[in-house]
Amino acid sequence: CFGNHELDYGYQNLKDRLAGKPIDGVDYPQTATTWLSTNISESATGLPFGGEAPYIKKTAMVTRAGIKIGLMGIAEDWLDNCSQLQENEKGLLELQAEDFIEAGKKAAADLRRQGAQVVLCIAHSSCENDRKLAKAV
Repeated sequence: CFGNHELDYGYQNLKDRLAGKPIDGVDYPQTATTWLSTNISESATGLPFGGEAPYIKKTAMVTRAGIKIGLMGIAEDWLDNCSQLQENEKGLLELQAEDFIEAGKKAAADLRRQGAQVVLCIAHSSCENDRKLAKAV
């Protein structure tokens, strides 16, 4: 799950680092991590936070000890506080957040339809909002 500090050097910088593109003479390896972004997406494309790449997913499914586990990455909306986000030609920030409760409900239902026996959420939010999400889902 992405958090606000992934944007400290701007959104394009983050995407370049994830992709393993050299930045200011530094060679970054492509990320080996699967990043989950269930409720934050690009305003212009609707793609998940991080863009279209094999290591970016809205949700994921894994099996451990024979148990199908659905995973989602949910963040509360902190986008307006990210000073490095740019506005597009329509005056919208590069990223947009869907309500974390509604996104969590939809994602959990979709994961269960796909056979998840357990649904886990990797969250970037306050404890209070974590509790609200857990109760709602």
